[in-house]
Amino acid sequence: MTPDPAPARGWVDPLGGLLGTHEVETGARVDPLLRTALEVNLSRGLAVVTMTRTFGNAEDRPIEALLTFPVPSAAVLFRLRAEVRALRIPTDPAAASARRRLFPHREIAAVRFRHESLPKPDADAAYEDAHREGVAAVRHQELLPGVHLLEVSSLRAEQEMEVSGTWAMPLGAQGGGGRLRIPMTIGQGAALPGLDVESRPRTDGVPQPARLRVSCESGAVRVNGEAVAPGADSPAAELEVATDAPVDLEVRDAQPGPLTGRAADGRTVAVEIEPARGDGKVNAAVLVDRSRSMDGRCSAEEPLTKWGAVMEALRGLSGDLAPEDRLELWEFDSRAYRISPPGAGRGRRPESEFGQALARLAPPRRGAEIGRVLASVTAASEAPDLLLITDGKSRGLDARKFLRSGRRLFLALVGEDSLDGPLARLAVQSGGDYFVAAGTEIGSALRAALVGLRSARRGENGGSVESELVRRVEAVRGGARVSASRTESSSESAEETPGVAALAASLAMEGLPEAAARRLAVDEGIASPFTDLALVDESGE
Repeated sequence: MTPDPAPARGWVDPLGGLLGTHEVETGARVDPLLRTALEVNLSRGLAVVTMTRTFGNAEDRPIEALLTFPVPSAAVLFRLRAEVRALRIPTDPAAASARRRLFPHREIAAVRFRHESLPKPDADAAYEDAHREGVAAVRHQELLPGVHLLEVSSLRAEQEMEVSGTWAMPLGAQGGGGRLRIPMTIGQGAALPGLDVESRPRTDGVPQPARLRVSCESGAVRVNGEAVAPGADSPAAELEVATDAPVDLEVRDAQPGPLTGRAADGRTVAVEIEPARGDGKVNAAVLVDRSRSMDGRCSAEEPLTKWGAVMEALRGLSGDLAPEDRLELWEFDSRAYRISPPGAGRGRRPESEFGQALARLAPPRRGAEIGRVLASVTAASEAPDLLLITDGKSRGLDARKFLRSGRRLFLALVGEDSLDGPLARLAVQSGGDYFVAAGTEIGSALRAALVGLRSARRGENGGSVESELVRRVEAVRGGARVSASRTESSSESAEETPGVAALAASLAMEGLPEAAARRLAVDEGIASPFTDLALVDESGE
């Protein structure tokens, strides 16, 4: 599937062939983005991110527009707002002159509306009814893990629409600090055929910057490796970031503590996020990607190859093994090959045995078929957990078959372009976790994965009964342990943090049957595999 070339008129978001098919079927237009802004609030291990994207109708008639919306796989989107107003004239003289040649500028009153969460068939009906009646409407749907799509109906000539989506997720706990990666395009947040570097959004061939505002309750913040200064004297830091690369944030010396929110039924929700501390035994199969792409550099600034970074990290990891740990080592390209014998690590020195097995790994070659590899390893190995180390994009992935195997998947993605939505979602659904490392920090990612492998499996901590999952649930995300609970009564005194109730609901949904998960998503107003978010201008303004 090859992405369509960017129209000459400007900047389009990168779903290429997938959206091209949708455009043919529905008549919707993939329309240019005008501006992007990010607001990030960091508090006690929780990140709440609002991405605001503005796009406009430069045609002389109403259009239906499409806009992709990148969201991390482990995040929960709980707020969607839209505002329609007159198309702004750019401040750049040349751009303003070009815009005025297309249409005259005139003021109109802004129209604002918010979302409700509906089961997918109901959201589809509400949106299509509005479209037939010529009423402004927005539908936000999750097509694939990490792939969210906005459809905007009846955007009139000379109008622009500003859409803000807010999502929450725990900061990953790696290397002694909290980490967050914000994808700026779909290609950075999910694996879809045909989405490569050429499909990044750009204007006149140059990536357009986004405005970023960062607030942090406590601790020191770095954005893309550079220190910023939010704090008591400067409540928020403002800077520009590129839109053709993910935004990486790191928080050091933050103060942990409980967070509270309010569920849809009025009850108080409490969430606590802290570094995971597993103390169990490790019994896992370690799968190392040796496909040709692993010979590539970790990043444009990092001379070390992904293969070299992984090998160095694995050698360091062997020193963290305990005598009772059991690790099988596998390598894979289009097929999986066992390096360690079955049941490896039963001896008194698993670190020595693992180190010897590492020396037998072959260098990168050929391509990778991760779906086939997972199926063959689960069939051949008795290990209850899998640790997959790769830079690749998942192909042929049968998520349901893997989940039926009862294995947990822990995923370590290496390289600045390595985000893989379907694999990350599978890791979370299986009770495992996933980690992203742009380069040499793959070592801290693997150590965090080792902590996760030592943690209790879902159902071993007394929280597996369906009726209890909604009241209390625990999970490990990015090396952080997240515990959430709901009280039987509401509390008026606790300070509420946006996104807390939505995060708790998203964790609870993973252990519920589909019908119960759908009801919870509708009640809490969140986007999910079972629900879409719909906004309709009922007043017809």
